Amino acid sequence: MGKTWDEDLERQADFFVGSLTADNPHIRRDAWLSLGMLIWKGTILITWALMQTLKHCLLEETDARVMVAAEKTLLIATLELVNPEVGDSPRTLEDWFRADLHQRSLVLRVADPERLRRDEDAVIELARSFPWTEFPATEFLCVDPGGYLPTVDDLAGVKAIVFVGRLSLFGKQAVEDWAMKRQPPRYRFGLDFRPAELPRGKLHREYHAVLRTDQSSGEPPYRTADIDKVRTDYGLIRRYVVSRGGRLCVVIHVAGSSSLGTLAAARFAAHLLFRYDVDGKPIPLPAGIGPQSHLEALVEAKANTEGSNSVWKPDDYRLLDLRVDDSVWSQTDFCWHQPTHKEIRLIFPPGVTRDNYRHEEYDGIEVFFDGERADLHAGGENRRLCIALCLRAANNDGTVDLVELGEDNWIWADKKTKPVQHTRNRLRNLRRYFKESLQAEGNTCRILARVIIDQQNPNKPR
Repeated sequence: MGKTWDEDLERQADFFVGSLTADNPHIRRDAWLSLGMLIWKGTILITWALMQTLKHCLLEETDARVMVAAEKTLLIATLELVNPEVGDSPRTLEDWFRADLHQRSLVLRVADPERLRRDEDAVIELARSFPWTEFPATEFLCVDPGGYLPTVDDLAGVKAIVFVGRLSLFGKQAVEDWAMKRQPPRYRFGLDFRPAELPRGKLHREYHAVLRTDQSSGEPPYRTADIDKVRTDYGLIRRYVVSRGGRLCVVIHVAGSSSLGTLAAARFAAHLLFRYDVDGKPIPLPAGIGPQSHLEALVEAKANTEGSNSVWKPDDYRLLDLRVDDSVWSQTDFCWHQPTHKEIRLIFPPGVTRDNYRHEEYDGIEVFFDGERADLHAGGENRRLCIALCLRAANNDGTVDLVELGEDNWIWADKKTKPVQHTRNRLRNLRRYFKESLQAEGNTCRILARVIIDQQNPNKPR
């Protein structure tokens, strides 16, 4: 399989960064000018990490002519990174999510020969939120199933594409070319393609399920279920960037395990996602977000299965997870949390495991935050609380029940069960270690960093 255009873009960027530090100032100046032209044309993918590298190169530059070229290129790159190219820079999540749809864009769904149009109610939800007066360049298309894929010529001038329904409905090539690949998605469907033997209207354990992409996370699957004449289904909303024919294109993908999940995803993408507050207050845009940032949301919907052969009438919606880049939305705090730690690692000494650590010398367990050892006091409650918290988080995708944590008498010096408020107060003592990676909401808390349990090598010095 050939390399993707995204990989080509990254290699181009790496090539220019190498030329920007060449010994010859003429090579450096030419590299800055060429880079600026490619950024202006949209054929170099600008990220915040690349911007930091470019600014570092400018600060190290000593030649006056090279500095002039560098400043012009950085100005172009900054405008490309923070501007959606339409009006003012977005201030809310909704503005950012829809910015590219003001330009030429396509909304695609598949025609089903047996049902004429698939996911028509989901498309209507989107159409209601994209009125012609505000989005005159957005075109809604119903395409043939099993193999349709826009060609490069079809995409001339197209800034964004909205896919309604699973990409597999549009054919294998659509999955290959338009899937979220630059950054691995947090969630995925259990199976991309519907089993051929599965009758219409019947649920399949794997096909009708949303799973964590990281299978080691321990998070249980979100399976579509019909119980007591009520269907519970799940939908995904994604916004990301792909490269086609040398052009960057924004992809918005709304899809569910079944048609109910697709309707829920479309309804959230149309309006619910952006004002998820009792007062209708708009969700703000996280810090550091640009046109090439990616969004992913998981939603749940319930609806009565009686009389729903043609139209679902959901009566219960829930936003289960919302993330933009590394920022995680908190419905309780109505703000974004940005984890400062990527990884928390617990290292057990030889002979100590998850099963016997309570009976062994717990002071031998070491805790590292992004590779730095935490100076937790040996024998103290904070150390035991930190260890117990991380172990529970590792077993449950970062989520910890504060009631159960308070009932863990091993943690507390007096060996007595603590109420939730006491446990929450004690967690504040760990803030200087976890920083924004620890998020408490109600009777639960979440660790937003990846927790890894490791065993010390007895032959390797500590």
